[in-house]
Amino acid sequence: VLLALLGTTACGSAATPTGVDDRGVPETLRVAIIPNTAPDEQSARYAPLRDYLATELGVEVELFAATDYAGVVTALAAGKVDVAYLGGLTYVQAEAQVDLRPLVTEVDRETGTREYLSGIVVRSDSPHRSVGDVVAG
Repeated sequence: VLLALLGTTACGSAATPTGVDDRGVPETLRVAIIPNTAPDEQSARYAPLRDYLATELGVEVELFAATDYAGVVTALAAGKVDVAYLGGLTYVQAEAQVDLRPLVTEVDRETGTREYLSGIVVRSDSPHRSVGDVVAG
């Protein structure tokens, strides 16, 4: 899972950005999170991240809990959030619309692995046998 920072986009943004201090840090950091738990659990699950970022950065942090993955991409593209917590596919979808820069990835507490893995699955009767086959269409 990646935390991606919204960069400068060629298409611009209709949203009004939050103010920034003399370090270039926004007064309020708006963080979008993908819906990977029940809506009523989202805020509680990500409260430690919100609190950590607020303490470390010295700014207010607002969580934006989208109702679906597309909502996170839409919020990024519209400039409604500054940072997003994304999965692999959502990152690829967002990067097609917005100039993104990956900042961090999760570390598995049990294994110490610092990577995020995604899988591509095809039907057993599919002619696709490799990632190259899928990409080629």
